Amino acid sequence: MGESMQDFCDEEQQAPSSNSVGCVSCTTFNILAPIYKRLNGQNCESEFRELWLSRNESILDRLLTLSSSIICLQEFWVHNEELVTMYEKRLGDAGYVTYKLARTNNRGDGLLTAVHQNHFHVLNYQECLFNDIGDRVAQLLHVEDWNGSKKGNVYKFLQSQGFVSSYDIAHPYTNDAEDLSKWISHHNHRGNVCGVDFIFLHNPSNYQRPVKESFMEAVLGNINDLSHKLSTKGVGPLHFFETDSSHITYSQFSHALAEVFPSSYLKNLPNF
Repeated sequence: MGESMQDFCDEEQQAPSSNSVGCVSCTTFNILAPIYKRLNGQNCESEFRELWLSRNESILDRLLTLSSSIICLQEFWVHNEELVTMYEKRLGDAGYVTYKLARTNNRGDGLLTAVHQNHFHVLNYQECLFNDIGDRVAQLLHVEDWNGSKKGNVYKFLQSQGFVSSYDIAHPYTNDAEDLSKWISHHNHRGNVCGVDFIFLHNPSNYQRPVKESFMEAVLGNINDLSHKLSTKGVGPLHFFETDSSHITYSQFSHALAEVFPSSYLKNLPNF
């Protein structure tokens, strides 16, 4: 059974509102379906209700404690009505909307995705059945309220994969102050002009760079941006791209932190 959580934060700490995402977290969990969990080499956990029920109650307790924006579960026992009802009720009571999908060929388990309604509104949902030897399936959710700018790393990543902004096509503009004023969505709580609400178009056969390389640059770019906020006054940000590399090692990252932050500050940072 494995668990991971990743947090993503807006570039500004905005005041909570219905139109602001703020910090976004995603938890993925392979919860090991009771029909696959072997107890003694012969019996499966699914044969003992008190065992699988207790274990899954503990899993739900953990998920609700984390209170992530999005929860993605693998090996979810979709063919057990009692277990499904338990997850849907407890997650629903906590403000989540849930989507479940069984694996093909009546395998018994599948996927469950839960999206917190205070963070996202699901616009569309699509089920993908691969019909392969592993009976794999996937869920695709289109959610609303991701904002950003042309200078942001998300925009650059999408652009590197062949996506183009429909507004850029219709109204070409540059990033200088005079031209940027043509693209105004709203003013934020600080009074700054925000250019957001992009609509991207994509030609699948027209990508510009390998997705892994471009995605890593986007991730490292976000870390680089966040370092501006974490650094003390008068201290420069972390510089990850001086070697034109699309990745860094843990030791390189630690060394960069040591150069930017005083040792007293680093002691208070969480372990990576």
